[in-house]
Amino acid sequence: MSTRTLTVYAPEGLCNRLRVLLSGAVLAQASARAFEMIWNPSTSCACLYPDLFETELPARAAPVADADAWHDFRRYPPGKIPDLLADASEHLRVQHFDWLISPQQYPAHRALDVRTQKLWNEMQPIASVRARISAFQNNAFRSTMIGVHLRRGDFLVAREDVVDNLKSACDAVDAFLERAPDAGILLCTDDGAVNPVTGESAPAQGVRAVFRQRYGARVVSPVATTLDRRDPRAIQDALAELRLLRATQFFVGTQMSTFSEFAVYGRTIPAVMTGGMTAKYQKKLRLYKGTGIYYIVRALGRIEFGANVPYDYVARQYIMRRNWLREKILRHKPTARGH
Repeated sequence: MSTRTLTVYAPEGLCNRLRVLLSGAVLAQASARAFEMIWNPSTSCACLYPDLFETELPARAAPVADADAWHDFRRYPPGKIPDLLADASEHLRVQHFDWLISPQQYPAHRALDVRTQKLWNEMQPIASVRARISAFQNNAFRSTMIGVHLRRGDFLVAREDVVDNLKSACDAVDAFLERAPDAGILLCTDDGAVNPVTGESAPAQGVRAVFRQRYGARVVSPVATTLDRRDPRAIQDALAELRLLRATQFFVGTQMSTFSEFAVYGRTIPAVMTGGMTAKYQKKLRLYKGTGIYYIVRALGRIEFGANVPYDYVARQYIMRRNWLREKILRHKPTARGH
């Protein structure tokens, strides 16, 4: 019997955790490793795995004392995951927020991606969440539905480059309505959500009001128990919405949102991911261009990624790597004798 293991840890939000859980489970199976994921409650995802899914996967909460041992988990900069399938280490311990497989980079991972999609399609929410999904579909769905997910909440601060997408989302919905004039619209948004870090409510942009004024009675939205991700009920609400979005025939999402990604992951329906820069972000971008920083970062992106990657994406990669490297240095920095 193999003694090889893969242990993963993801402290971020629901869909970031699902990326790690699904790809980790498939990767472990393909490399003959025993698999386990540390799934602890956090401000971004207050729910434990068994409070979300019936499908048995080795995802558990670890005692807080175990955190002392987490310093030896490997942490990879964004976009730089190695081929873990070919890793010869007996015990792999990885903390990440993204997929652990890269079918675009490693041909052997393409079959793993197919298995990951299959596993996601097979995962069953708990009975109470399934009942809510079924009741909403029966009461509110038309025969054809356009799913819309407009990410707000902390994206208003963290992703100013994509969050101004209300108009482009409506334009995409209009285009889908030309193809399906009688379609209903399922609108899911965390507009006005509580910032999980500060506890303050983000300023609401009136997304629901705009959609109802524009599209009338065809717009339906589940009633959220709470928009505070520090409350387990908010995560169960999110899972119900995610499964409802996966039951639609067209989809309009938000760029860079893992929630939007999972709404269509493994599906082949017509889908549009929308984004737009806020006025504040455009002002900052003009400053970056004026100082030349923008062009330096874009050049670095072309060298590293081999393509004209958007400025904000490249800048975030370097900022996150800087933080990752600083944390790694501080973690291994020797303390003064006697301290």
